[in-house]
Amino acid sequence: MKIILLGIAWLFALTGICQNMPIRLPAIISDHAVLKQSSDAKLWGWGPSTKTVAIVGSWAPGDTVKTRVGDNCTWQTTLKTPKAGGPYSVKFIVDTSTTVVSDILIGEVWLCSGQSNMAVPYTTEI
Repeated sequence: MKIILLGIAWLFALTGICQNMPIRLPAIISDHAVLKQSSDAKLWGWGPSTKTVAIVGSWAPGDTVKTRVGDNCTWQTTLKTPKAGGPYSVKFIVDTSTTVVSDILIGEVWLCSGQSNMAVPYTTEI
């Protein structure tokens, strides 16, 4: 009987975890980030279940994107980005709680790599 009561108590404890959870974002969505220009940037995170997350980019304050947090405490949506520019900020609003990610640049990120024998010292002219 104790095991059954303990199991029921555990279930009630777990169901309340998402209800009071503050909004959280992954580490990649943080200050000083770069979003791809002229595209639909995918945004996701965690929050209180069944609540609505409103997302506002400072480049278009009138265009608010809204999404609902699922029963598993996760949410995701896309946000249209402008042409290259910045710095901007993005607000994530749930009820009266607001999380602001600032110093967001819009543009392109290029990663270049090569072999070690392709290295050119900065002092050498090409």
